[in-house]
Amino acid sequence: LLLLIIQLPILIALYQIFLRSLTPEFLTGLYPFIHAPQSISPTFLHLINLQNRNIIIVLLTAVAQYFQAKLGLPQAGTGELSQAERISRQMVFVGPIITLVIFINLPAAVGLYWLTTSIFSIVQQLIINKKLRNGELGKLNKAVD
Repeated sequence: LLLLIIQLPILIALYQIFLRSLTPEFLTGLYPFIHAPQSISPTFLHLINLQNRNIIIVLLTAVAQYFQAKLGLPQAGTGELSQAERISRQMVFVGPIITLVIFINLPAAVGLYWLTTSIFSIVQQLIINKKLRNGELGKLNKAVD
């Protein structure tokens, strides 16, 4: 939850920039030593207009968030799950649904930011899970002792 709160100002800034600020009038006088560009292209790789809504980005973001949450779950044991474990397993499905509802009406730039963050988190979690399986985590503490 803390990581989401830290990212909230970035999301708000991205929203404000792509909603209002990318106009030639806004950029005039931004830096007095640089001339304002005549036009600004808000497209990403000439494929996606970052100022408009984009359902593909929203769907990719929800899928990436699902896999991120799924990778973060501990392996289920043979015993009965505690209430906290059951809630965390339900959040794997609730999180992407909330993502769909929130990002469907926002500019694609905000969804692209969230998608990029989720992909980096997935890669990080895959590396951590691999090290956990191989028993590589915790060696630093043993070497210091």
